[in-house]
Amino acid sequence: FPYLGSGLGVPSFYQALAKSLSWLCNICAPKPPMYVRLIASLLLASTLWADPTSTMKLVFEDKFDGKELDLTKWDFSKDNKEGCKVADGKLSLEVSSKDGKPTLWKNATVTCKFRQPYGYFEASIRMIQTKGRHSGMQVRTFFEESAVKKFPAAEICFVTTGETTNTVRPSVKIAEEAGVRNIEPVNSPIPLDGGASYKKFNTYGVLSTPKYFAWYVNTRQVHRVSITTPTAPLSVHFYHNLPEGGVLKNFPDPKLPPEPMQIDWVKIYK
Repeated sequence: FPYLGSGLGVPSFYQALAKSLSWLCNICAPKPPMYVRLIASLLLASTLWADPTSTMKLVFEDKFDGKELDLTKWDFSKDNKEGCKVADGKLSLEVSSKDGKPTLWKNATVTCKFRQPYGYFEASIRMIQTKGRHSGMQVRTFFEESAVKKFPAAEICFVTTGETTNTVRPSVKIAEEAGVRNIEPVNSPIPLDGGASYKKFNTYGVLSTPKYFAWYVNTRQVHRVSITTPTAPLSVHFYHNLPEGGVLKNFPDPKLPPEPMQIDWVKIYK
């Protein structure tokens, strides 16, 4: 079959086999055998639920079980150190009061020091729910740090903006010699029941391969983009910020801040 090859991981093998059966369906048109159509459908469905880590090795892990952020593993936003808190086995990213002013708040971010070009980046996260704020997970290259800027560069993201619809959406920003492209689906493919699921932890994962990016929620593939991916190392980055430029009118009391973005654990596979 034309799509099968050597060296494929389990998910890729199933995807190739499903494509090959689809190809067989096409050459058997207009009416391929029922068993061929059924097997192709089942295999295609199985790729969505296939564990991307089944053929990978765990190379980084942080369960946040210490008393503070492990600075051998993470960098944090220097202007809001107090917004990065570790307690009860979780990392909390909190917007905090700026200069004691009641409506000005500072963003909170952390970036993992471990980097690799390809692999699976996964975290258990409770996203924010308040309207007018951003939180998210990025797997990105550090294009701006490179003395010799090598294209393409990328930011592969799960983003929530705390909008009325309360959705998490996958997206990727690719910097190429011709410019920057932002690629995301028109409608988010992630069914998180109108925001109710934000009140619990969900597992978000990004798979980077030489030929495509794939997004996973609770181990199920929800989106995929076939594209030439960067060879530069990728790192995972988490952020909780205010798109209004630091002004948050819904929380005028610095002693009553918005709820934090929380991260239970982070794992990276190769």
